[in-house]
Amino acid sequence: MKKGLTIGTLIGLGLCALMLILSILGISFFKGTRLDLLLIVATLTVGGYFSISSAEVLKRNKTLGIVSTSLIGVAVVLVISTVLFDTGSVFGDVTFTFALLSVLFNFIVSTKLKLGNKQFLVQIGSYSILSIFILLCVLSIFGVLKIGDILSVFLILLVLSIVSFVTVSVLANKSADYVSEEYVKITKKEYEELKEKAKKYDELKGK
Repeated sequence: MKKGLTIGTLIGLGLCALMLILSILGISFFKGTRLDLLLIVATLTVGGYFSISSAEVLKRNKTLGIVSTSLIGVAVVLVISTVLFDTGSVFGDVTFTFALLSVLFNFIVSTKLKLGNKQFLVQIGSYSILSIFILLCVLSIFGVLKIGDILSVFLILLVLSIVSFVTVSVLANKSADYVSEEYVKITKKEYEELKEKAKKYDELKGK
């Protein structure tokens, strides 16, 4: 499953890149049916990326994994529906808000389960920045706030959000507990206890 999602996501990413390059070269994908195609492929690519994270969550917490996967799946379907059909502005606003919140939930859950309490302050700071940025986006979607009025603040938060996302993602992947058939990861305390038992066993053998 994970391998298929990874391959599909990479293919989607490549297609998005190709369409954007063609747009730069004069074959525009920013209007009409081509724009719909670009948005659909981009949505599936983003959904695939976060579905891979959900698959990792399933290994650590089945309930959270199911919730995370379901949210991403529903978000992808809703976003594609707004692209293909005339669903109205209210439905579109609700859909994109739901998608943003689903992505935020997925990211926090997947990275938190990998990191645990490691880099706790970095986690709190990053999650807070991302939450504030998502909140501004939601307020903007519903017309409560105009991005143009706080453009500088919005751009600063955008940069900080990207940095936070990348930082926590790298730390989470570095900290992930990968267990192979040849190696088992144990805590330092367990390792010391095993060493002590082995030492006593060797002493008994010597007698």
